[in-house]
Amino acid sequence: MTDVDPARAGTSEEYLLLLRQRREVAGLSYRQLERRARRDGGSLPPSTVATMLRRSTLPGPDLIAVYVRACGGGTAEVARWLAARARIAAAAVVPPATEPGRVRLEPAPLHREAGPARGAEGGGGPGRASVPPPRQLPPAIAMPVASARACAELDAVADRCGSGLAIVTGPPGSGKSAVAVHWAHRAADRFPDGQLYVDLRGHRPGTGPLSTAEALTYLLVGLGVPAGAVPADDAQAAAVFRSLVADRRMLVLLDGAVCAEQIRLLRPGGPDTCTVVTSRDSLVGLAVHDAGRPVRIGPLDREASVRLLARAAGDRVVAAEPGAARSLADRCEGLPLALRIAAAALDTGARNPIAGLLDRMRGEGRLDALELHSDGSAGLEAAFACSYRALDVPQQRMFTLLGLWTEPPGTDPAQAAPTVPALAAAAGLTVARARAVLRGLADVHLLVRLPGDRCALPGLLHDYALRLAHEESATVPGAASGAVPPPLPAGVPGIVPGVVSGAPLDIRRVLFPSRPAARV
Repeated sequence: MTDVDPARAGTSEEYLLLLRQRREVAGLSYRQLERRARRDGGSLPPSTVATMLRRSTLPGPDLIAVYVRACGGGTAEVARWLAARARIAAAAVVPPATEPGRVRLEPAPLHREAGPARGAEGGGGPGRASVPPPRQLPPAIAMPVASARACAELDAVADRCGSGLAIVTGPPGSGKSAVAVHWAHRAADRFPDGQLYVDLRGHRPGTGPLSTAEALTYLLVGLGVPAGAVPADDAQAAAVFRSLVADRRMLVLLDGAVCAEQIRLLRPGGPDTCTVVTSRDSLVGLAVHDAGRPVRIGPLDREASVRLLARAAGDRVVAAEPGAARSLADRCEGLPLALRIAAAALDTGARNPIAGLLDRMRGEGRLDALELHSDGSAGLEAAFACSYRALDVPQQRMFTLLGLWTEPPGTDPAQAAPTVPALAAAAGLTVARARAVLRGLADVHLLVRLPGDRCALPGLLHDYALRLAHEESATVPGAASGAVPPPLPAGVPGIVPGVVSGAPLDIRRVLFPSRPAARV
């Protein structure tokens, strides 16, 4: 706890003063803040902090979130700082009041640049100036690898009568946002009254998710409502939003959601609107209770992976090493993020850059070879870390346990994967409880379900989970000297212990260092 309360700030200058006091209370230098931010997957260079604290203008929300977390603040404190920032920013906009204590919430009518006329719908009274429809979509990635199947499913949602809802979901690094933005640009003509976009920041390294109040403010400001006129109550602000778009043909793209509740108040209700949500979570609540259509984005096949690699690294580079390019595509497991990082990691001055990267992967490991040293927050491990930190403790422990499960040489991976009863025994859980934990991992695409009641992690996620297990084992008493307790009994099916400091690693001691060994 700290006595630095951002709610006391009424101006940007007072807010910056409290930010400076927060660092002083934490007793941290700029270098220490940088190291803490990097540990959490963020980026906070000392020069950035110094510039931010010297200025009198409000820093960006992302920078504030990384800074407060580096100072030791948790999710709740980050939310308080962001709420205070939003309040001060809104107060800087003076709304046009018609009467004392009242503001006009109705924005000017949108000027339709395309699409058929709709009579008096959405019109306005005489003398009201028109404003251009919002065109808020971010730029499409220059080299998209959009799934034709996914785009066809999104087309089907947009063609539905009523307010359509699509849930674009998939594992970290699979290109969900790229596919959604690519489709939204292609389908923009269907929505002549505008396209609204909100980055919900659900899985961005070093930041917390956007609050409902902040997201509604972005949507209403995009429709012409002054920021200071947005109702403070979430339900009231949502009602104003739905009223403004009720008779308009609009697309709302909500990127990076963390849960169904984050979405429900942000959906328009008009019959000609469409909402597209992207998330690593399956958001089954939206599918069940809100008639959302899941659009699952899976890994690319080898041919599509090689094409993406050629677009990112250059056709000539890939054409010079076709066999190595196919091997690299396989090592990246069809994840667009991994493929783009691999293209950026190529030593283009080398004679065989792709073969050289494959050698580094074999020698250093895939995660180290695919690390972005200049921007750790954009790397593959940072993307995985965001999903891991969102898990509850039992799910984190089960994820780490799956990382310790290795395949004997020459074994069929599907047969070597652990069964649910074996995982339950290794984790000290009942089979029913283990199934619930594993179902939670599958819902956020951190787990692959296999025939025969088996579960496994995809290779890159397995590498990350194994690294977490090794890092956690360093905190177990005796691990550093190799005096680790004996491995699990041979009677537990499927266990192949990992090795740390040359000694067998007892999975129970890694997962539950303070719990007595259970009988299995």
